[in-house]
Amino acid sequence: MKKNELLNVAVTRLKENNIPDAEDSALRLLAHVLSIDYSKLCLQENVKDEVVDDYLALIDSRCNHVPLDRLIGYKYFFQVKIPFNKSVLTPRYETELLVERVIIDIKNKYSQTRINLPFEPLTVLDMCTGSGCVGLAIAWETGANVTMVDISKNVINIAKENCELNNELRNEQGLPPINPTFLVSDMFENINCKYDIIVCNPPYIKSAELNKLEIEVRDFDPVLALDGGKDGLDFYRNISKNAHKYLKDSGVLYLEVGYDQADKVAKMLCKNFENIEIKKDLANIDRFIIAKKREKNVK
Repeated sequence: MKKNELLNVAVTRLKENNIPDAEDSALRLLAHVLSIDYSKLCLQENVKDEVVDDYLALIDSRCNHVPLDRLIGYKYFFQVKIPFNKSVLTPRYETELLVERVIIDIKNKYSQTRINLPFEPLTVLDMCTGSGCVGLAIAWETGANVTMVDISKNVINIAKENCELNNELRNEQGLPPINPTFLVSDMFENINCKYDIIVCNPPYIKSAELNKLEIEVRDFDPVLALDGGKDGLDFYRNISKNAHKYLKDSGVLYLEVGYDQADKVAKMLCKNFENIEIKKDLANIDRFIIAKKREKNVK
C-alpha cells in the first residue's frame, strides 16, 4: 500500500475520533511499526501488507485514547529512555522544563564556584521519583550524586530497571555508568542525609477532580501518582514543613505545581525558605517554584 494513502486513512480515523495532533500520531506510529527514524519516513514510498495491519491496529488503539507514547512503548526524557509501565506516571513536557532549570543551575554552580577546586558532585534528592526520569536525567547530564525516593517498593524497582537500561545505553556510547541511590520512603521518613538540591514533582490533583481528567490521564496513569488529597496540596504541606531539614546551607528546592497552586505553595514555603521564585511553563501558566533554604530556620 502506498504510504501516503495509508497515512490519509489513519489521519481520517484519528480526526473522526477527536484525537488531537492526528497527523503527528499517524506519522510517529508509522515510523514505529517500520522501525525507522521519524525523519526518514519521507524516503518510504510503500508499506507491506503485514505492516499495514499492525499499523492500523495501533491507530485503532489511539482512537480509543491510548496515549501515543504508551503505544510506542517508551519515551525519551532528555537523553534518558523511559519504557512505559502502568505503575508509573507518563513523563510530561512540563517536567522537562523543571529538570532543564535544575541542570542549568547545577552546571552554572560547577563553573562559578568550583573552578580550580577538586571536582565534587552536588547531591540531589529526587522525591516522588516514579519512573526515575527526573533523577536519571539530572545524573546523566550533570554527574550529580542523586538519591531517588518513592513510597512504593514496586515503583523503586521500576526506577532501578530504568537505570540499568540507561546504563546499557551509556555503555554503548562509551560513557561511564550513573549510580544513583534508591530508597523506599514515605516522603522524608527514611531520609538521613542533607542535600544541595531537592527536586519534586508530587501528586497534585484534587481527589474530587480525578474522574474529570482527560481520558489519556484518567484511564492510563496510576492514581497514586496523581492524587494530591482533598485540595491537591497534601504533599506540599509535608514539603514546606520538612524539606529545609534535609537541605544543606544555601540548598535549593525545585517544585512542579498544579495550574492554580503556585501562590498557595509559595506562601506555605515562606517560613523556611527565601528567594522564592515562581516560573511559568510554555503555556504561560505558573508551573514551577524555586526556593532557597533560609539561613536561619524556625524549628
